[in-house]
Amino acid sequence: MEHDAVDQAVREIVSSVLDRPIDPAEEIVRDTEPKWDSLKHIELMFALEERFEIQFTQEELAGLDRISAVVDRVMVYLAS
Repeated sequence: MEHDAVDQAVREIVSSVLDRPIDPAEEIVRDTEPKWDSLKHIELMFALEERFEIQFTQEELAGLDRISAVVDRVMVYLAS
C-alpha cells in the first residue's frame, strides 16, 4: 500500500472516530485536539489495527499522537 493511500485511510478513520471532518493537509495532534481524549485514543488504535491488520505494541501507543506519526508507523508495519 502506498503512502498516500495509507494517509487517506488513516484520515478517514481519525475523522470517523473523532466525528469531525479532517482536511487532507491538516495535522491533527492529540494534545491540541479536544475530541482526542484517552478513550478516543484507544478506540482509534483499535480501529487502525483492525483496518490494517496490524497490532501496535504498548510502547508505540503513546507515541502515536499525531496523524503523521500514525501514518509513518503503519507504513513500517506494512513494509515488513
